[in-house]
Amino acid sequence: MTNIFKNNLFFLSYFFIFIFSFCLRFIDLGNRAVHHDESLHGYFSYIISQGDYYHHNPLTHGMFLFNVLATLFWLMGSNEIIMRLPFAIVGLTLIFIPILLKEELGKRTVLFISLFLAI
Repeated sequence: MTNIFKNNLFFLSYFFIFIFSFCLRFIDLGNRAVHHDESLHGYFSYIISQGDYYHHNPLTHGMFLFNVLATLFWLMGSNEIIMRLPFAIVGLTLIFIPILLKEELGKRTVLFISLFLAI
């Protein structure tokens, strides 16, 4: 009985960390100011989504990011929420990475690492 409670407590704690992380990443996503890197990602992705050609510049990130954002812009329209959506999703899935090291690090350490990644 105590093993079931301990396993459920671990997964329940992880669920609350996930909800906390979701709130931090997705609440008020479109009302924040756009910083320099985001403006570059959004502008060049918008250019690609309109069918224009983008010549790669080594100072910006790779083409995968621009193609993902351009596809989202093409499918859903261009706005700040769509521009930040892939980054928020990757940040949300990042908190699950420490589960892979649960046996080596221990459950408590994995929870702390995930909580720090959530913040």
